[in-house]
Amino acid sequence: MTYDPASSDETPRPLCLMLAMAARGQVALDTVQCLLDLTQDLQGHGVPFAFATYDCADQTVSRNHLTSRFLTETRFSHMLMLDSDMIFAPAAVWRLIGFGADFVAAAYAQKYYDWGRLWRLFRENPEAGTAEIVAQSLTYNHQITDWGGLTWVPRRREGFITVPATGPGLALISREVPERMVARGVARPYPDMARLPGHRDLLWHDFWSHGPVADGTLFGHTDQAFSHRWVRGCGGEVWLDCETEIGHSGPHRFMGRYAARVDEDFPQ
Repeated sequence: MTYDPASSDETPRPLCLMLAMAARGQVALDTVQCLLDLTQDLQGHGVPFAFATYDCADQTVSRNHLTSRFLTETRFSHMLMLDSDMIFAPAAVWRLIGFGADFVAAAYAQKYYDWGRLWRLFRENPEAGTAEIVAQSLTYNHQITDWGGLTWVPRRREGFITVPATGPGLALISREVPERMVARGVARPYPDMARLPGHRDLLWHDFWSHGPVADGTLFGHTDQAFSHRWVRGCGGEVWLDCETEIGHSGPHRFMGRYAARVDEDFPQ
């Protein structure tokens, strides 16, 4: 199957979500509870949705499958990317929906503690609350410098900022994103993938593969490569919610609200 950008219907679609998870066989119990809460909340508000997953050892293939399915199934207005280890409330998703950008994500922490930094912050701020200090100490899963190490000056609006790239652990992507990537030629088509049973009849494109970025001196992670296609390849923006507390489930629940750290990463 071949995607024809000229055939895209530009009529605004009512909100219809594809909840997309590249689970790799396991979903954290915390995330299962969050999914139940979210789907009940969406149903209560009359928002149509479907849950889609694809289980492959190669996460890039899984994400390409899911994004290609989103491209193919035009009833969906948005794809909500969900990692299988995220902790969030339905309100976090409504904030992304309400912001209205084509690519908007929640900031979430990487799954480790910098114990030296954590101890220093407690000593320097003995009156601060524990949750605030922990949130300030964490390293968050988005890029804080521009490609090539250049300073990034974010745009700011309503508790959101722009970033060069982010992880898609909890990210809302409008139909405009894959359609523009295809139209601009930054998402390469692989039409024979639609002949394989697992990808039958999909408009299969490569949105997520690793590759050189910027001037070719960096090799981007799959998260970065997707963002790079959108920001550099399509002139889009990646917006990040700094206000919502998000958790990352692992050997511990790494809970963080990025607002505690954002001004350190991006001084005003």
